[in-house]
Amino acid sequence: MSLIIRPADPDVDNQAIARLLSFVESETVTAEFVRDRQRKILPTTIHQSFLAEDTTGPVVGLVTAQHVAYKREGYFELQIVVDPARRHRGIGAALYDTIVVWARTQGATTLSASVRDDCPACLAFASHRGFEMESHQFEMVLDVAAFNRTPFAGAIQAVQATGIRFFSLAETDSSEAMLRRLYDLNTRTGMDIPGNSDEPVRPFEQFALSVFGGYWFRAEGQIFAADGDRWIGMAAVGEVAPGSMYNMHTGVLRDYRGRGIAQALKLLAIDYARRQGARWIRTNNDSRNTSMLAINQKLGYLPEPGWYRLLSPIPNLQ
Repeated sequence: MSLIIRPADPDVDNQAIARLLSFVESETVTAEFVRDRQRKILPTTIHQSFLAEDTTGPVVGLVTAQHVAYKREGYFELQIVVDPARRHRGIGAALYDTIVVWARTQGATTLSASVRDDCPACLAFASHRGFEMESHQFEMVLDVAAFNRTPFAGAIQAVQATGIRFFSLAETDSSEAMLRRLYDLNTRTGMDIPGNSDEPVRPFEQFALSVFGGYWFRAEGQIFAADGDRWIGMAAVGEVAPGSMYNMHTGVLRDYRGRGIAQALKLLAIDYARRQGARWIRTNNDSRNTSMLAINQKLGYLPEPGWYRLLSPIPNLQ
């Protein structure tokens, strides 16, 4: 096999990139998804992708690295994907060496990467290059059609009886003031997720581009709990593929926890997915977030392969 490593061209390579990403993502990735992700890269983001191309055939590997401006200086997020049929031939190593050389010219000091937890070879590849475990993210899936609501009859009404009301963003005027309230609540509850407390806060402008401008975003899928005029909990649900929804975030302010609000929000998210005709609804949790994991398990979410998040100081390649 004769291999060429070259910079990715967004105008011509989206289909090839989507095919490679589909090997590691829970849902099939489309070229439209790749274009959407590229469109949301801010000018302040340092970003580069390289492809490994077999001169006698297709694109067989991808590596991407980026530094988002609001994150700590020198911190670069890395992703490597190699076609499973072409692994163990040095393609991943060549892509890794290429991106490390590039990242060093951009001031990188730390690399962050995620690998599937059902791929021992992927973890071994990363460990051999100095990456160490930082966290474990579980993915879980619920069959919407098979979901049994009977054990949860009256659960939402019981929360409402305490004075909590539920509504979606679509039931507001969706003004910037409402979007900023969503952002504030999402940020505050998100910082309570294990491992997030030391993370830099994503600016509203970045959040707006990534979330409100996302292909998956639906105002009806942004579901809130409020006590009077105070927004105190939320569930964010979007359609990531035809028939497949993702519960991307569920959070409740600390002083309102233990009152069944998170469970009620998740039930409303499932109801929304069912109304949209979804077959599946997926979610993810940090392994240390035991309370949210317990709610998901109670609802009947089943485990799927998840992700290890790994960190490494950038190496000196000899």
